[in-house]
Amino acid sequence: MAEVRHSRRARADLKRIWRFIALDNEAAADRLLLRIGRRTEDLALFPQSGSPQDDVRPGMRMLVVAGYRILYEYEATDDLVTVIAVVEPYRNVDEMF
Repeated sequence: MAEVRHSRRARADLKRIWRFIALDNEAAADRLLLRIGRRTEDLALFPQSGSPQDDVRPGMRMLVVAGYRILYEYEATDDLVTVIAVVEPYRNVDEMF
């Protein structure tokens, strides 16, 4: 089973997303972050389940949860998944990396 870590950027992204949604509905913000968290935890068992995003950055993969894109990298030699960023649906990923 792979270890899953979140970058500082990914943790900041999740906080920003929660705060924005919580302005209108804290319960909805909680539910979204739980969905993202569960999907991210699945990467421990299925680290290569995301679609490759080599056009954005070599080795990057992506999962989509409720329109939010979870960008991560998997290092097979260390059996380590690093969540790089969590991106809102309206943001352009290509401009971020």
